[in-house]
Amino acid sequence: MRPVHITFTGFDAATKPGELVGLSRDFPIEWGILLHPTRQGSARYPALAHVQSVLELDLRFSAHLCGGYARDVVRGGSLPSAIVALLDRFRRIQINTAERGVQSQVIARFAERFGARAILQCRGFEHFPSDTHVDWLFDRSGGKGLLAPRWPVPGPKAQFVGYSGGLGPDTVATALAAITLQHPEHIPYWIDMEGAVRTNDVFDVGKCRCVCDIVYATSSPQAAGHSEQSID
Repeated sequence: MRPVHITFTGFDAATKPGELVGLSRDFPIEWGILLHPTRQGSARYPALAHVQSVLELDLRFSAHLCGGYARDVVRGGSLPSAIVALLDRFRRIQINTAERGVQSQVIARFAERFGARAILQCRGFEHFPSDTHVDWLFDRSGGKGLLAPRWPVPGPKAQFVGYSGGLGPDTVATALAAITLQHPEHIPYWIDMEGAVRTNDVFDVGKCRCVCDIVYATSSPQAAGHSEQSID
């Protein structure tokens, strides 16, 4: 059982658009774009002008709202017009927050404004949250690149869940073997990675391709991507 797509998060300003297109042509990929009110223009957080140019490509993207942007959404506040103008291009919007008591309905309504699915992170090892207003991404690592010692199980009503934390070329095969031992076959899932597909903190498309070769080695990428239609 393969993930319906892999999310590679945090490409840089130096990442060549043609490389993103080439890999997306060969495998089912979602490109995660990090958006932060004070870090934009640094590594992993490309300047908005570069983000806008990449969004012109006919690829799958998810917006990952961080820092003050995430807090504004959680509290029902407003975002800068420049960020709002970008969000229509994303199929999914992830709110990166570790706050307790986040109301998933608020997050879902926010994403619906842009015709997107909403994503929240969870950190419990035993089970994914039963709440189905959003897609849940298990990320115990919180962006630190630490591989989880075990993985949660989605409940029977789950629609789409994700796994993250320490995944990369050296760990993805073992992690997927553990995940698929317990993951229900009728529930689609994705995997997300960031730190382990970087070299000297620079986004490394070669490592992304290596991950794709490992994950989809025994199945057709086109067939793997076909089931993705059910979660749009």
